[in-house]
Amino acid sequence: LGDVYKRQGRLTAIASQHPDIIISESMIEHFLSACSTYSQITSIINDLDSINESDSIKNRLYRIPTYTSIVEGCLTNLFRFTVLLIDQFSVQDYSAQRKLEPLRTVLIKNGFSNGIESVDVKIRNSINHGGVIFREDGRVIEFHYMENSKSLSKELTVYEFDDLINRMYDITSAVLLSCLLYTSPSPRDAHESR
Repeated sequence: LGDVYKRQGRLTAIASQHPDIIISESMIEHFLSACSTYSQITSIINDLDSINESDSIKNRLYRIPTYTSIVEGCLTNLFRFTVLLIDQFSVQDYSAQRKLEPLRTVLIKNGFSNGIESVDVKIRNSINHGGVIFREDGRVIEFHYMENSKSLSKELTVYEFDDLINRMYDITSAVLLSCLLYTSPSPRDAHESR
């Protein structure tokens, strides 16, 4: 919950410094899309995390799609929600930022680094560009990606990848909850509006 309160504190500080900020239709669309994906992912994790299949099958049916859905379906939309909020008061124009790495960079630059720096864009890029190889009967996953025009790779055991998936899910939960708390009126606001 520490990340939730830090993130919500940052959002609340922004709102108090910039009371003219609005929650736009585009922001709501990104938020609702993230919520929908989060609900689906939660069901998938509950249903498939403990399946007793070979690592190779579980990698293809559960691990790779789940990681991608968390990072692209949830986090990218939640990051976009927050960047559109930041764009309303920033001298920089962030409205065109739609890709994960630039969104992540904008958030870190604007004080939202809690947990966000651990989102591994290299693994996401490796998955999206077909750079994933399963070795040792699927117990080791090798991710190949390009960085500065160089071909690089990173290896994770299935246990390390499961841990990464769990951390991404936890980060997503924290970001989602902080956005929800930010957009929900406080009991005091509801009382004052009567």
